[in-house]
Amino acid sequence: MTDRQQAILRYLIRLRTHGEPPPTIREIAEECDISSTSVVVYNVEALQKAGFVQWHRFVSRGIIVVDKTPAGDLVAENAELTRKLRVAQIQISALRKQVAQLREAAR
Repeated sequence: MTDRQQAILRYLIRLRTHGEPPPTIREIAEECDISSTSVVVYNVEALQKAGFVQWHRFVSRGIIVVDKTPAGDLVAENAELTRKLRVAQIQISALRKQVAQLREAAR
């Protein structure tokens, strides 16, 4: 594991320990003094491949530290379900707006 990956992982663990939500890619860049978000993405992908994090790329704040204990598995599963629920809520909201627009156009 590189120094940058260690810094990112330490930051993620610190946030989780303090009960704070996972950071965005940009927040990781700022905290770890990385000038490019693409460098953060590369390192988060490496952490994911190594099994240290789960990353749901299309969900804001979708990086979860993987705990290798059964309790940690439950925490990760709960976090994943919460994120899926958020995505579903956003999709439902968009569909409601489309229905309202269609109803308005039909008048």
